Amino acid sequence: MQTQDGVSARPPIHIHSGAGAPRGACPAGAASLPLFDGLPPAAIAEVSAAARLSRAGRGQALFRQGAPASRLYVVTSGLVKLVRTEPDGTRIALRVASAGVVVGGAAVLDGTEYPYSAEALTGCESLWWDALTWAHLAGRHPAVAMAGLRVAARAALAAYDRMAELLTRRSDQRLAMAVMEIARHAMRAGPPDRPLVLDASQQDLAEIACLNQATVSRVFAAWRQAGIASASGHRILLMDPAAIARVATGDPGIS
Repeated sequence: MQTQDGVSARPPIHIHSGAGAPRGACPAGAASLPLFDGLPPAAIAEVSAAARLSRAGRGQALFRQGAPASRLYVVTSGLVKLVRTEPDGTRIALRVASAGVVVGGAAVLDGTEYPYSAEALTGCESLWWDALTWAHLAGRHPAVAMAGLRVAARAALAAYDRMAELLTRRSDQRLAMAVMEIARHAMRAGPPDRPLVLDASQQDLAEIACLNQATVSRVFAAWRQAGIASASGHRILLMDPAAIARVATGDPGIS
């Protein structure tokens, strides 16, 4: 499904805390998460009961690179940027995780350190299980253990897709793809002829698209001149989201 701006809309995952629910408890609707696909009702009930809910504001970290992998998270709302910091200080966004995506799962299953940091790109909510609890659940329910294997497999496949994207896409296309990833989850306020405002910075986009700041600035200068997008501080203005979407999908674009 597409909006009138050409932004592909994803079906939302509805998670509600519920009146009177204990603070931090698993909200109603968690069973709809992809993590629970194929689990029998008894396993879903036990896994849901063991989950805890956490919230993070923009820029806050769910966990940091190098810390012991002690919690498996699944995003239920908002966006989370998975960032790896190299020895020279370079920051590379490995992925932007949206609702339904498991974060840190492979490291928890392997019992190692987190290989990246998970930072809230927007305000977000997530469910989490500590490593010991997840291991206990997997021991009780073979389907939960299989769910853990699916988590690791999906992480590997996402890494392959990300590598292909970086090797085969033009710089402006990668930047447009990063913009549209955030735009899919943006809420429009006001008339449709007003610019769509995204809560993101050029630094965020540079990390997500694996580009340097100079390249991001150059592309935005061309987009601004063409009247389709501009960037200022921690705000991205999309005057013509459909044009950015066309660049993201392979249109020759504006350079």
